[in-house]
Amino acid sequence: MSKLLFTIAIFLIISSCKKDNTGENFKQVAISGNVFDSSAKAGMPNVTVRMSWYGPGSQETFLDSVKTDAQGNYIFKERIDISRFSNQTLEIAAVVPAGFISIFDMEHPTVGASIFGFGNSDSWQLQPFAMYQKTNITINLQRNSTDSFTEFILSYNYGGRNYWVNISNTTPTTSQTYQINSAVGVQTNIHWVKKQLDGSSTTYRDSIIPLANYVNSINIPY
Repeated sequence: MSKLLFTIAIFLIISSCKKDNTGENFKQVAISGNVFDSSAKAGMPNVTVRMSWYGPGSQETFLDSVKTDAQGNYIFKERIDISRFSNQTLEIAAVVPAGFISIFDMEHPTVGASIFGFGNSDSWQLQPFAMYQKTNITINLQRNSTDSFTEFILSYNYGGRNYWVNISNTTPTTSQTYQINSAVGVQTNIHWVKKQLDGSSTTYRDSIIPLANYVNSINIPY
């Protein structure tokens, strides 16, 4: 008798864990796209692409994941609960592989798109998820002036976003070297601001387009 009860208990647990996607709110959808290496101008194979619901407070409910094919293409064929669109979004996101970088945010681990409603279509072709090959740039900060200032700020920009270089001494007086990350083939703008003793500021700008498999460096006088 105890063996029979144990068997029934296992069956109930397994049954409760099965994904119920047969309700009237569930619709069959096809979502496809491409993950693209913008540095090499080619699709990226074997990249993980995730499908998740995101609700209030950025709470994620993971649904499925697929891998891109040899040309960087992917497709999801899923039954989804479209009633969730009332307060959630459906996100398709490619995981940025090692050695690559997002053009929008180098610190973000994915590149993706959000779907906000079901509409009249059960098929979506998303815009390509673009990534770039990651590379380093050496900034050679060269002291060529004897002016005095109260603060020195060094920053860089690529893809429309600003990043600040961590300088331990905000009033440097010597030549220094810094390493930053950027994207192959994307113009990276270097910018500094010196805050003068009289309250005014002086600025300087230069730029570099880093190459793959190359020692990228730029000399910045200050």
